[in-house]
Amino acid sequence: MPPLRVLGDVRLSLDSFAFRNLIWKPVLGAIRLGRETIAVTVRDADICGISTTGTIRFGKDGITEVRATASAAGSDIGLPLACLGVPGTRLTGAFEACLEAEGEGEASELPRVVRGPVTLKASKGRIAKATLLTKILGVLKGTSVFAGKGRDRIGQSMSYDTLAIEGGLESGRVVIREGVLRTPSFTMAASGTIGFVDRSVDLMVLAHPFSTTDKVIQAIPVVRYILGKDFLSVAAKVTGSLEEPKIGLTPAQDASRGLVDILARTVTLPVKVVDPEFR
Repeated sequence: MPPLRVLGDVRLSLDSFAFRNLIWKPVLGAIRLGRETIAVTVRDADICGISTTGTIRFGKDGITEVRATASAAGSDIGLPLACLGVPGTRLTGAFEACLEAEGEGEASELPRVVRGPVTLKASKGRIAKATLLTKILGVLKGTSVFAGKGRDRIGQSMSYDTLAIEGGLESGRVVIREGVLRTPSFTMAASGTIGFVDRSVDLMVLAHPFSTTDKVIQAIPVVRYILGKDFLSVAAKVTGSLEEPKIGLTPAQDASRGLVDILARTVTLPVKVVDPEFR
């Protein structure tokens, strides 16, 4: 791109801005015209109740640099998910979420090169049936560890107490370093990746169902030492795609120490991973 002859700053104020099927409104910011770059700074832009700010810098060499932040909080996570058209994630519940992204490269490669932290916390809602989570639990339901436990019909729509994800963006994927789902009937921990470019899935999960005895032990830890009881859990591996996930039970030895520790911290007692056995 030849050196620009028009230099200076332009205020940006739009009622709305559309990109593909996404609409931001309003959009407030500024455009800086430099000798070798054009920088667009967004101070305020809202999409589906999500606040987005940041800077996009276009260089003369065809390289685009992005630094952006998106954050949201509300009483129903289902509203922004439905507004964004996110498939397979039918949830309700209060939530707060934050994403930071930065990277540089050719415009077409930006989704694969941006990096940054991602956090999500949701609480006191429901998970609709036929989501990835309920499909995973539908497989776990057939193991001896889950036999006769839990009030929810696992694999169907269910209530949950907390859902928390901590991770980051990397190579076109969301890297989940620590994911936890806690319901009245079970607790699940997960780690791995979900691709937002190729929609691939590569997750390892551990799940532990709650019985009445478990809840007593959790409330009064000294009872565990009297009974000599560990929290039994079973592991599963999820691969394939979000549309067609492949879910299979996996041997206890395949569960990483880090994933076991995540589950143990969540249930606040030691966890023992056992080899899956079908009822």
